[in-house]
Amino acid sequence: MEGLLEKLCTLRGVSGFETMGSHALGDLFRAKLEGVWEDRLGNVFGYIRCGKPNAPCILLEAHYDMIGLIVNQIDDSGFVTFVSSGGVDPRILPGSEVTICGREQVYGVIGMKPPHILSAEEQKKAMKITDLAIDTGFSKEQLAEKIQVGDPVTLTGSLIYMHDMVCSRSLDDRAGLASLFLAAEQLKRSRLQVDICIQAAVCEETGQQGARCGAFAVNPDLAIVVDVTHGTTPDGKKDRTSPVGEGTVVCLGPNIHRKHAKQLLAVLEKQHIPYHIEVEEGNTGTDAWVVQVVRSGIPCLLLSIPLKYMHTTIETIAKNDIQSTADAIAAYVKFISEQGVLRQ
Repeated sequence: MEGLLEKLCTLRGVSGFETMGSHALGDLFRAKLEGVWEDRLGNVFGYIRCGKPNAPCILLEAHYDMIGLIVNQIDDSGFVTFVSSGGVDPRILPGSEVTICGREQVYGVIGMKPPHILSAEEQKKAMKITDLAIDTGFSKEQLAEKIQVGDPVTLTGSLIYMHDMVCSRSLDDRAGLASLFLAAEQLKRSRLQVDICIQAAVCEETGQQGARCGAFAVNPDLAIVVDVTHGTTPDGKKDRTSPVGEGTVVCLGPNIHRKHAKQLLAVLEKQHIPYHIEVEEGNTGTDAWVVQVVRSGIPCLLLSIPLKYMHTTIETIAKNDIQSTADAIAAYVKFISEQGVLRQ
C-alpha cells in the first residue's frame, strides 16, 4: 500500500489541470488493469472484464484532482497573486511552500507581514486570499519567461508516515483511488460474472464534471463512489465526524440506493469488515450526487475514508481504513456477481 500511495500522492493535478498527471496515472492503470483509456477531460478508465458478452457493469469511482491555486497576477515587484482552485482555506496558506507549474516549475513561498509589525486592528482580522502573494525571488521580467497568468500552483506536502497513519497534501481523494486499486487486486483473483470499470475522475472539487461525463460514457448498472469524510478530532462535532482507524464509512440517505445499501451492510456484517454509518440528508458533496442522475439514473453507493484536516497540506488518514474500504468494495462486488441481481 505504501508504494501505491507514494505514486498517487506525488502526482500533480490541481482541479482543472489534471492532465499534468493523467499520463503518469494512465501508466499506473495499465500496470494493473486492461482496456485503459483517457477521455478528453483527463478522466482515466481501466477495466476488469469477466469475458461474458453483454455482462452487467459496476463502476468504481474516485476523484484524483487536488486543491491548489491559480496565478492571477504578477506585480511590478515580482510578487505573484492568486485565486483558489478547489476550496483552499486561506488560513493554511501563510508560510506555505508552493510550486508554480508554468513553462518551468518555479518554487515559491507564501509570506505575510510578521506579527511584530501588525497593528492591533490587523491582528484581529482573518487573513483573506487577496492579502497574500507568492515570493519566488525572481523579478517580474524574469518570471515572464517562466510563468504566466492562469498557471496552476501546487501546495508542497511530503508523504509522511506516522505509526499507522499517513499524512500528505492530496489524500482527498488519492486515498480513495488507492482503495480502488487494492480492491481491484482482490477482484482480479475472482471469477466474476460482471465487468468492473475503475474511473479516476477530474474536477470533483470544482463542479464534478468529470464524474458526470465518465458515468455517461460507461453507463454502469451500479456505481460505487469512494471519497473521504471528516475524521474525528478534538474540535470536531461528534455528529459530523467519523472515527479514524475503525473502518470504512457507509453513507445512507436519499443520494444512496436503499436496496444496495441494505445489502452492503449485510455483507459487511457477514464478512466482519469494520464500518461506521454516516447519514446525509441530501447532497453528499461527492461525485455520487451527480452520478446518480446520469442518463436514466444509476444506483449509487458511497463509501468514505475518515480523514483529518481536510483541504490542508497535512491531510491525515489511517492505512487500515483504506484497506477496509477496499475490502468492502471487493466483498460487495463479489456478492453482486454471485447473486446475479444487477439487472433484475
